Amino acid sequence: MKAIRVATVLAVLGAGLAAGTPARAAHHYDGPDLVDTVPAVLHADQPTWLQTHWATDVRVCDFKLTVTNFAVDYPANTGTYASLYEGSVLERNDTDYAAFRVTAEAGPKRLVLRLRAAYRYAPDRKKCTGPVRTTTGTLRVPVVVDAP
Repeated sequence: MKAIRVATVLAVLGAGLAAGTPARAAHHYDGPDLVDTVPAVLHADQPTWLQTHWATDVRVCDFKLTVTNFAVDYPANTGTYASLYEGSVLERNDTDYAAFRVTAEAGPKRLVLRLRAAYRYAPDRKKCTGPVRTTTGTLRVPVVVDAP
């Protein structure tokens, strides 16, 4: 089941993977990619913390995740965005998650969320510098209505 969710999320967001991309002399760093969500289904009218799991091929810092098209609740310590569980740094070849609380209404069968992750490259462990970069995508989460 997890493999199906991962494949679905990667297909929805594009994940930066392209078939037939020519090899390059220097590695092109893509930054963070969404690789999974937990839970995979939301229950209507029940506030639920939705975890978005991220991986990266380069160390990034100042990670801030927002939902741009739907009202959600963010953790109290950040208020207007979700950071990673381990902090604002995601190490190269590591994974972590950012969570926000969402309440889906009973009407739609699928909740469509537009995500925006802002971050900086952090090749030097002591500095978090450079311009803010962003990655965006659409996350579609099924909504089920529980029987009374």
